[in-house]
Formats: sequence, C-alpha cells, structure tokens
Amino acid sequence: DGIRSLIILPTRDLALQTAKFARNIGYFMDLSCALVIGGESMENQFLAILQNPDILIGTPGRILHVVTEMSLNLRKVDTIIIDEADRLYEMGFLDDLKKIMQLTAKEHQTMLVSATIPKTLINFSSLQMRAPEFIRLDIDIKLSEKLKLCNIYVKNEQKIGKFSQYNNLSYIDFFTQKYHH
Repeated sequence: DGIRSLIILPTRDLALQTAKFARNIGYFMDLSCALVIGGESMENQFLAILQNPDILIGTPGRILHVVTEMSLNLRKVDTIIIDEADRLYEMGFLDDLKKIMQLTAKEHQTMLVSATIPKTLINFSSLQMRAPEFIRLDIDIKLSEKLKLCNIYVKNEQKIGKFSQYNNLSYIDFFTQKYHH
C-alpha cells in the first residue's frame, strides 16, 4: 500500500546501519524498506521506491529530493522517526524536516530521539506536533512510567527469530550492540 513509515537520520552511515537492521527485522515481519542517501545511484533508489516499501529510511535532503523528483505521495505515512534529532538540528535540517512532515498524513505519530534536547528542538516539536510528550531517560531519572522495559538476551544468530515473535506489538524499540563493518 505504499510507504507507511519514515526513518530520518542525519548521516549516510547511520542510515545504512539502520536500513540493514530494519531489513533483518522486517524480513520476519513481512516489512520492506528502501534506503535513500547521497553517494548512491539515484536510479537504484528510485527503483527501490517503485517496489512500494513499507519503510523509507534516509537523510532529510535525499528524502526531499526523491519525493520531489518522483512526485511521491507520503499521505499514507503514519509514523515518522527522527533519530538523532539534536544532530539534525545542529546540521541545519529543521526546515527539511518541516517540509517532510507537511507531506505526510495529517494524523501521524512522530518520535524524536535525541541525546540532548536544545530549546529550539522543544520549540520545533511544539509547533510540528500535537500534544508532544517528552520522555527523558537519564542516569538520575528512573524509567518513565510510560515505558515498559524488557531485556531479552539471545545469541547473535538467534536475534532475528526471537524478535519475530513480537510482531503483534504496536510499538517496540530494539537496542543492540554497536555494529562494526
């Protein structure tokens, strides 16, 4: 049915890493994704989008470029994840983020993930989101009552199979050891 989720990241490397992880998890959940980043063939990226992926992963500039070039309809996007939002702000991408968000469904959920929360980011979220909630996870602060924490330890080769058991949850975040390639 088309792109339903956007994952927006500040750098090409983070987008590559996220896409690899999303493809591994998505394989077991019947979810497909396309990656759009600079330094790669535009033709191949266009072809990937024509495959009707569920998730579009990329950097803000390339996402906007692809959306414009392909006259891509993002009105079915109901989930936007903006990872490392503080870095996106520092790199000057807030205007691009606003443009992308305006192209998506009126009713969508946006998650800003950030190590720090500068005042400009708070203002941005207040203007771009309806009733934003801030959930802080600091060393000094216990886990928010709004979150449920579950640790699952599995061997590397068992990860994908184990996570596929949780495909009936509405939202789940995965955290892994840093991937080196």
